[in-house]
Formats: sequence, C-alpha cells, structure tokens
Amino acid sequence: MDMGTSHNIAGSGRRLVFSAEFKQASWINHEAYFRIVVPGMYVPSFLPLSLQILSKRSSDKVLKEPFHLTNIRVELVEFSCVPSKYTEATDIRSMVLIEKETSMEINSLNSKILIPSAMYGCTIPQIGPTFFIGGFTRTYGLKVTLSICSKRDARFNVSAFIELHVAQARHERIDAKDVDKLLLHFVGCNEDEDTRGQHLFMKSLQDFETNKKCVCPSWETRVLDLPTFGTGTGFDKPHSATCIVVDGHVIEANSPQPFLRAKTLFPYPSYPIGEEKIPLSIRVSLDENTQFYNSREGSYIGIASPGMELNKFIQCTFIVAQGFKEASQFRQVDDVEICLEQIYITLKELKLEKGQISSKRVTLLDDRKSRFLIRWSEFQDAVAGSERARAMTNEGRNTNENDLAINNPQPYDEEIYLFILQSDDPVWDYLYCRIRRLEEKRGNMTAMEVSELHFLRNMDADLRWGRFLGGEIPGRIFLRSQFYRDILDPRISALISRSWSEDEVLQHDDPVKFYLIWRSKKQLREERWAEHWDLDPNAIVQIPELDEIIRNLPVLETSRSLKKNTKAYQCCNQLLTNLRESDEVLYEPEIRYLKKLLGKFEPSRLWSLIPPIALAGNAICFFVSIAENKPVAEGHFC
Repeated sequence: MDMGTSHNIAGSGRRLVFSAEFKQASWINHEAYFRIVVPGMYVPSFLPLSLQILSKRSSDKVLKEPFHLTNIRVELVEFSCVPSKYTEATDIRSMVLIEKETSMEINSLNSKILIPSAMYGCTIPQIGPTFFIGGFTRTYGLKVTLSICSKRDARFNVSAFIELHVAQARHERIDAKDVDKLLLHFVGCNEDEDTRGQHLFMKSLQDFETNKKCVCPSWETRVLDLPTFGTGTGFDKPHSATCIVVDGHVIEANSPQPFLRAKTLFPYPSYPIGEEKIPLSIRVSLDENTQFYNSREGSYIGIASPGMELNKFIQCTFIVAQGFKEASQFRQVDDVEICLEQIYITLKELKLEKGQISSKRVTLLDDRKSRFLIRWSEFQDAVAGSERARAMTNEGRNTNENDLAINNPQPYDEEIYLFILQSDDPVWDYLYCRIRRLEEKRGNMTAMEVSELHFLRNMDADLRWGRFLGGEIPGRIFLRSQFYRDILDPRISALISRSWSEDEVLQHDDPVKFYLIWRSKKQLREERWAEHWDLDPNAIVQIPELDEIIRNLPVLETSRSLKKNTKAYQCCNQLLTNLRESDEVLYEPEIRYLKKLLGKFEPSRLWSLIPPIALAGNAICFFVSIAENKPVAEGHFC
C-alpha cells in the first residue's frame, strides 16, 4: 500500500519525502488498519499530510534555495468489480474533491513540515458503502498529488495513495429521562434494586435546570454500519457510542463498546458561550486510582480515604462542541474568554433508610473565589464521538502555562521595543528581530521555538513576496495568533495594531499608494537584510527613484487619477515589465496584483474603438471630396 513517495533531488544528495498518515476517528470502534470513514468527514481530520527534506548531514537545518508547494490535488477513486459467468467487469472512477493553487515555502531540512489543513480542506461526499460479498466488490481510495518547484529544479509531482473503507452512520436519539437503568450506578444502587435512587437524582436535575436556566443534553446512540467483509452474519457490526448531544452538537461519547447502550454517563448541563453559541459542558469524572481497585466497570462509584486530595482521583474536564481552530477553518471567529469566578465543592453524606435516600450531613470542602480565565483556543484535546469537539482538563491547562513560560519570548524586551518604535513597519521588523533571536540558539531550541521559527519565516516570506497584497493586512493576521496575543509586549502590540489600522484604510482608499509604499519598504529591507535573506543581486528588482515618486503623489485618490500621474503610472508599468522578465517564480503574487491594479484604469473596449472610427470617417470624407473635386474639409484625429 503506497502511503507516500520520495523524490531524489538531483545533484544535492537529498530526498524529498511526502507522507500521508491515517488517523482513525475516536468514536469508531475497529482496528485502525481498516481505515474506516463516513460521508461528510473532513479529510484533514483523518489524513494529515507532511513533507520532509532529508539530507545526509543531520546538522543541516535550512535550505539556501527553498522549494515551493504550488498546487495540491485530492481525488477520490472508486474501484468496483461485478462478476459474470465467464469473466468479471471492473471499473475505476475518480472524483476531484479539491484542486488548489498554493504558495508554501519549504526551507527546513531533516524536520517534518505539516501541510496546513486549509490547503486541502474538503469532505468525503455522499457515496455508497464499501462491500465485499460473493465476488461483488466496491472500495475506495484517496490520491493526493502535490506539485513542487524550486529555482533550479524543474517542477515535479509527489503523490500518496491510501485505501479507505466507507461506512454509513445511523443515529438513534434517546431521552435520558425515559431510560430506566441509566443512572443507577451514579447513586450506588445495585442491579436488582429499583429506580428510587434515580427518581431522586432526576428531581435534583430538574430543579437544577430550572434554577440555573441551563440546557440538559439529550442522548444519542451512534450506530455505525461497517463494511461487510464477505460474511452475511453481521458479526462485525454494528458498533455504537452513546453521545451527549446539545442542539445537534455532539459534546462527548463514551468509549465505544459493541452493543453496550446503557453504559453510564452523567448528563452534565451545557451552557452556550460567545456569539457563536457554542455549547460548553463541564464534566467531573473519576480518575483511575492505583491505591484502590474498583471492579465495577462503567460505574461512578469512587473509593477514597480520609486525607486524600481530590485531584488524585477526580478530574475536571471542560468540553466545547466545536474547537476554535475547527471553527476558524471556515470563517473568522473571535476567541471567546470564559471566566470562572467561583469554585464551590461540598461533600454530602447520603443515607439509605427504608428505601429512601436522605442527606445526613453536608461538609464544605472548598469555596474559592478567583478569576480563573479560559480561552476557547485552549480547548485542544480530542473528544470521543465528535471530530470537531475539543476538551481541556485542569492538568492540561497547567502544562500549557508552564510551556509558555519556558519557551516564549520575554513579555518586555526594551531592545526590540526601541528598535520597532522607530520602524516604518512594526510587524516586519519584529519578525526580523525574533527570527534572529531564535536562529542564534541553533540546536538549543525547544520544540515550541522550532514551530514558532517556522511560523515566523513563513510570514516573513509572505510579506517579502507580496502574498497578502489585495487581501488581509499582515498585522491583523499576526495579532490574531493566540500565541502572540498572550505573551507579546503590549507596547509592541499597540504599535502593530495602529500600523495595520492605518494600512487597512490606505489599502482601501488608495491601493496604488499602498502598493508603492510596500515596494519601498521591501527595497529598503533588501539592502539592510541582504545577508539575512541570502539574496542574489542579479535577481533583485528595484526602482531607484521610487521614494521620490511616492513623495510627489497626490494626497488623495491616487488610484483614480493614475493615468494623470504619469510618473506613478510609468513606475508601475516598469515594475511589471521588470518582474515579468525576472526568472524568480516567487514574484508571481506581485505580478498578479500589479496586472489587476493597472487593469482597473485601462480604457474600455468601446472607447478604444473611437480613434479608428474617427480615422475611417476622415478617410471617407477625403475620398468623397476627391470624387466631387471639392477641397477637403478640415479634420483631425482625436
């Protein structure tokens, strides 16, 4: 089975390796090698793609001449076979799920680079299931093809093929209040006892819903009809997972067990957060405790001893129906901040007398009033039962905070701040300073710093090659990153915020002036950072008198009077000509933007016909006057 390919880079002793790794959905209970998917599944959620350039010398970290991913194509291939008496008919059909031109720089050596999911974001269409019965077969595969090029090497393709089995999912909704034995274990009842404990719990739950005005989740059993592998017994199907569902959003599922519908789950209330109204569920569960052994599988009976800390056997988990990263794939959303103002924990002693459960004593364990802040983007753990839901535990949050404290730049950096204070582009100069700081560490960087360096280099390349022209301002993109919003010097954040606000207005009101100013900034940095960028002097395109042209531009409406402003018009045309004549493929985004910019002010086709028509009219008048032996009337070409 081909799960990827490698390409030998001629004359360098290096190989480019393209890999596709299948990730089984957490709520599908089957061996991973079956690679089961269902229609509607988001392809990047189960098929992460990565590129890696391998060098003989492990010490090499960066390519002098990077490669560029220019195109990505994902195809769904169907293989079918229909037997007949003497032969069998086979058929192969394919469907392109997505084909997209991209612009991604690959400059790291000996380290995997994940391809962003947005570059190949597509879903499995509504297709029939896989089957293997009596010689009749139908199965599927995904073929992913990447186009890669560099300055010296010709364009080449790398591909990966992975076989998939497609199943169909059925959903059965259950009302928790109608299930007789669903919550018996929670109150400690035995299997042979009646449901009097459940009635007490359900009454408490209803009171809680009324007083707190929250939403009690419904229940849903996901039954997955798996592919049939040659037998009609259906032994391998169905597999189910009981999911907590709120307003159609799956909050959580238990560990899927075949035919086990009544596995105990506590239906914790859910609260909508933010403008998106994303359901938030807070779940308190029992951790496995090594000191005591609980033999009742699936029960909520915990064993503890006096003096034990709660965090030793109880875990608090926050679950949202949709993660911040998953929501951001389709549209821009704001990172919601959740504030827990009070944590109130009590211990209740319950007593069972004559079939009635009563509360004997209530002990206050903790009443903590503090502002405990959680951001939507901090929910990153996978949740069984949903491809889009995300969770966060109290332990996980502490780990993330420690990582930030160790790996992130200092909140206040006077040297960088003073440098950026005099900058004409705070984002660009901050990228330069931070990249240099990280590169100085070389092999002593942490995993987080390596990831940060890769992000900064990509953004620096986007700025340098004008990939943002006509789109979102880089400063806005930079400050949208949760990573930098948390740790960046607030003075630097303010400078960047003010800069992108001004750039946004200028790009809207006067795109020509905005472009020429960006061009001037780039030329200045090409002189300052020639060694940092490893520039080839013969490949640089510059206009020496650009700053003088910018100073003489009209204050307003440059774009609307571009034809009248001869110097600006000639400068843009000269830049377009020089960029086209250059062999550098990375100039393509700037070329496209310039063509679009100049194309806005070209005369329409109707008006372009007026001079030839006028010339033809004068010619007719001339010949008519000769025929009539009359003097030619005065005419002119307009």
